[in-house]
Amino acid sequence: MTSASALAHAHRMIDEGAAIIDIGGESTRPGSNPVDVDEELRRVLPLVRSLAHKVSVPISVDTTQTAGDAGSHRCWRRNDQ
Repeated sequence: MTSASALAHAHRMIDEGAAIIDIGGESTRPGSNPVDVDEELRRVLPLVRSLAHKVSVPISVDTTQTAGDAGSHRCWRRNDQ
């Protein structure tokens, strides 16, 4: 998914009544390859930054890793940690 399509998808979800936006940078489906924390942040932070001051719903980063930098961008919580 491109960052533009991810941003559009997040806004569409909010328009449809989403109470939270959960952003993940790594697939957890069976057989998927894990990514390191730097790659996950590279994937997640641009969208968090784009949404942080433009949406009224909380933002959650779906991660199993410590991605502390997301919190400095108005991220509500990290889950799956």
